[in-house]
Amino acid sequence: DLAQFDRLILIAQTTIDRSLFDSVRRAVMERAPHATVFDTICDSTGNKQSELRDALASGADTVVVIGGKHSANTRSLAEIARDAGAHTLHVESSDEFSDADFAESAFVFVTAGASTPDWAIRDAIARLEEIRIAKISPRLRRAAGILQGAAYLYLYQGASAFAAFYLLSADLSKSALAAASFIMFSLAAD
Repeated sequence: DLAQFDRLILIAQTTIDRSLFDSVRRAVMERAPHATVFDTICDSTGNKQSELRDALASGADTVVVIGGKHSANTRSLAEIARDAGAHTLHVESSDEFSDADFAESAFVFVTAGASTPDWAIRDAIARLEEIRIAKISPRLRRAAGILQGAAYLYLYQGASAFAAFYLLSADLSKSALAAASFIMFSLAAD
């Protein structure tokens, strides 16, 4: 029983899971209201945990946690994601994941430990972008084919249809498809 102690101090490890510490604090204060509590959780760690929980609540099904395998705050982020049921990859670099890791992913959230170097985060995000583009390429090609067919139908409209055709044949990027879609929408509205 905690009430038997005249002096009781509760101190948080700087990287502990915020919600775990809050529940321990509540339990201690119920049993020993005289306890002194020192909340030393790092603001950055607490913010990252909160952002992660928000992403999970918004439907993130895959979480990539970038940072040292022995880092307490990075391990805590990975544990929060796993406990929520998300497919979780705790990596130190982008070399540790591949396209196959994201085969079933619809919403990928990326987070990193407080001391993870910026270059490691940028490198991992660039690799994830490559994977995302490779994953959606077949859909983009199908959409381009449909828009290309629509461009032929509107060929009699002249330069606008030709511009749409050129954009579709030369570049399958998202911006080109958006521009071509806008052109085709404009043609259809005339």
